[in-house]
Amino acid sequence: MGSPALRRSKALRDAAFRFQSERLEQSRNPQLSETERRAIRRGERLQWLLHNTDVLALLRLFVSVGGRSFVQLLPFPTWEWDLAAFTPLLALLSGRVPTRREGRPVVSAPSYADAMEITKRTLAEAWRRTAAGHALLHEVGLPPLALSAGELKRWAERAEEADDGGLWLLLDEDGTVRGRHGPYREVFATRVLEQALYLIAEDAVRRRGGSLEEVADALERIDPVWGRRFRSGGLDDAGTVEACGRDPLEGLAWIAGSWRGQDPYTTLAFFRAAPGQTVDAERLALLYGADPVQVADGTRLKDLQAVDGGRAHWDRSWESCCFGQAGGWTFLLYHDMPPGSFADKEAYAALGIKESVWLSATSAKAIYTFDYMRDGRRVDDDRGVLELIWYERGRAPYLRGGELDFLNRAVRRAELDHPELTSTFELYFHALEESLGLRLPRRDFAEGEVRAAYWAGGQR
Repeated sequence: MGSPALRRSKALRDAAFRFQSERLEQSRNPQLSETERRAIRRGERLQWLLHNTDVLALLRLFVSVGGRSFVQLLPFPTWEWDLAAFTPLLALLSGRVPTRREGRPVVSAPSYADAMEITKRTLAEAWRRTAAGHALLHEVGLPPLALSAGELKRWAERAEEADDGGLWLLLDEDGTVRGRHGPYREVFATRVLEQALYLIAEDAVRRRGGSLEEVADALERIDPVWGRRFRSGGLDDAGTVEACGRDPLEGLAWIAGSWRGQDPYTTLAFFRAAPGQTVDAERLALLYGADPVQVADGTRLKDLQAVDGGRAHWDRSWESCCFGQAGGWTFLLYHDMPPGSFADKEAYAALGIKESVWLSATSAKAIYTFDYMRDGRRVDDDRGVLELIWYERGRAPYLRGGELDFLNRAVRRAELDHPELTSTFELYFHALEESLGLRLPRRDFAEGEVRAAYWAGGQR
């Protein structure tokens, strides 16, 4: 039968022969398409693969497990050697192996540590090596690691009672490492060992205290890539990130402070159509239930406030709404929706809404929520409506690498670009503006020029 290594080598050799035959047939045609050229290059990559794999497979045969342990030829476990032997295959699949025709030096293949399945042992050993190699991590141990959700819940609940908000790890059977704060709040999930090590180090350095710039500098001393990654707020190796350079209180953040007290409205709703199109603000307000007479007359907020010296509007502000457009979004602000809103579902669908954002405040219960819909589906990493109170300065509010990671990045940039902002709500609203483009015209609200109306059927 032969060893598994030789069988794998034979299978790859057969594949290479088929590609080479295909290449020979195609080379007779002087008019090659781009697809055919790619097929030729792929055959050349397989040649490179076979050369490396054959050598490694032979070494795998002649060096026994006992011999390896005795002579210490290989400083890593057997399964890591098997995976390292097929690193050329990973390079081939990722398209990172240049051909001779391209005239470029061979790029190193992806690290086997990034592709291997993570186990409790490999994670512990990798963290031990990482911590030993950097003075800032010498005294940092691997966070508690559970192998089942039940085990993690028991540990985390005990830690919660002891007021320990540290990081806890859950390792799934498929090698996914999940990081949690407490028994329920998952903050990351990754199957890439290097990402897991970075996230553990980030949490450890951040918990030591200091400003975010100090945390970024500390991570940069450990690894320059980690420093750039922290500053970008993402999980990839981001390049230089440009500073904001704008006053956030001139954008959406101006309303964050008063909105916490449900002023001017409880709900801030935003709607966006496909690129090149807009959601009609008047039609949207009418479908929600705005008075059609006031909409047709172009009534503005200052018109409502002018009646009876503003006392009438004070009594009826709870049944009013403001609407308009800014930054490519149509906005509608209100407290409570009247009965019968959205009764004409066909008319609502005709507005062409592709994205919508709802920010809702209930100050008496300290409940503040963010809800983002795109193409009829909630973007939430399967968590439902998200509470803003989860956001803590310096800690990503949403699952790292998840659907809302774009907002994690924007929040981190807001934190670093605007240390003068002390309110987490202002930082969060500025991040919404930077990432989604949400805006509200501050001057129009201050001068009463924003469009407004009462709900139809209310008091006259």
